[in-house]
Amino acid sequence: MATQKELLKEFSIQCRLAALDNKPLPTIQVGELEFSELPLFTPT
Repeated sequence: MATQKELLKEFSIQCRLAALDNKPLPTIQVGELEFSELPLFTPT
């Protein structure tokens, strides 16, 4: 099972790809937490 850190890394990659394609950001769930359109993952 992937660790939370691995999932967050994958999520950040997907967000960057989505931003490049001007697509809606993906949403993932990690345990009880939901990450969606977090500014934390905004590409620089």
